[in-house]
Amino acid sequence: MPKLPKYVIIGIIVFAFLIASISVVLLFQIKESITSNPPVASLPTPIPTIPQSIEEIIKSIGKFPSGEKVAQVGEETISGEDLNFLLTTFYTQDLASPGATLQTFKKKVLDHAIRDSVILQSGQKQNLVTLTADIFNNQGKDYHARQKQVRDLTEIFQKNQEKISGSSVSIWFKNQNLSSLPPSET
Repeated sequence: MPKLPKYVIIGIIVFAFLIASISVVLLFQIKESITSNPPVASLPTPIPTIPQSIEEIIKSIGKFPSGEKVAQVGEETISGEDLNFLLTTFYTQDLASPGATLQTFKKKVLDHAIRDSVILQSGQKQNLVTLTADIFNNQGKDYHARQKQVRDLTEIFQKNQEKISGSSVSIWFKNQNLSSLPPSET
């Protein structure tokens, strides 16, 4: 076997020493991290129980008082009963979420009721619909017929909005001496 030069042997020794030093440092860091941050046993997160029916959901979070006047939108009075219908018809998925409370949905449901009322009243002003007590401003209104009318009017408004078209023209004048104009003309 041929004899290796001294610089190769010294290189191998330095390399082995470097590897050993890095290993010691890494082992020390691992030991330090284990002793300073011992592993903590974690408990499994409990799975929330979801009520079986809409009635149970409403019972668990509460509901709007039925006879209470909540808002006045133009000629229509929005009652708690109106909001309860919207809550149970459109927001049941949200109601089933963990931590759901009536307070969480008050603004969302009220905004929905206001929007529907504005759509219906705008439709009447434009002679697109005649509002009767069956769907408007009545404690015993037919909510399903009301929602159908709101959907139909929304569709009509969207179609009319698509027909509106036009263009704009901007005219700019180059006036270098604005300070000579009186303040009322600037």
